[in-house]
Amino acid sequence: QALALSVGPSQDPAPPALAGDLATISMSQIMEMLAEQAHTGVLRVVNTQTQARVELFFQGGRIDFAAAVGVAEEFLLGRFAVESGDVSAEAIGRLVEQRARTPGPKPLFGAALVDGGLITKEALAQAMARQTSELAYETLRWDTGFFQFRRTADLPPHARAAALQINVDRMLLEGYRRVDEWRVIEREAPSFDEVFIRNEDKIADLPRGTFTRDELAVLAEVDGRQALREIVRKLRIGSFDVSK
Repeated sequence: QALALSVGPSQDPAPPALAGDLATISMSQIMEMLAEQAHTGVLRVVNTQTQARVELFFQGGRIDFAAAVGVAEEFLLGRFAVESGDVSAEAIGRLVEQRARTPGPKPLFGAALVDGGLITKEALAQAMARQTSELAYETLRWDTGFFQFRRTADLPPHARAAALQINVDRMLLEGYRRVDEWRVIEREAPSFDEVFIRNEDKIADLPRGTFTRDELAVLAEVDGRQALREIVRKLRIGSFDVSK
């Protein structure tokens, strides 16, 4: 079934209250319903084409936190902290190397950033809000896979500590805009394996100040050799902004 509600007892200690197929029920419909009914619990979304998985933690109909497995590097927390100017890419790299050399369990990456004095708690909250929103936007594009929502009285400690309380309605407005723009982008760039070259004559005709700093960075990497995915990985701007 595209949409299934649990109605009877189960051996699972926390059976899904809601489950369905993304080919029939869109993520926007699911999030709107959870927000409108002020649910608390965990919404797990799996893309069966890429095997990526995103979990959105709802508290009273708002999103407190997001976690992901198998998504692109652009969704890592460090990218958003660097993008905001709160920490350098070199400092992030050193922390990653240090954690790789440290045996045993380690604190969450965000906590390690704060504990190491690399960013403030306020800057961490802003980076996590960006990361959580971007992960939610990404799931809005998925139409292959399934979802499960499990109610819970208490969210996990990391979600309670984040307590981002992101308004779903406002987030979806931006999400809808992105989905529409992705449709336009994909007509010109149907694959991240596409390789582009600069049209030097058109660039020369444009007045100074036409391009933003990020657009100039993308343009500098368009060399007729690098695929779109390589440019995204190198610039760490994000696939939506690079493709746009």
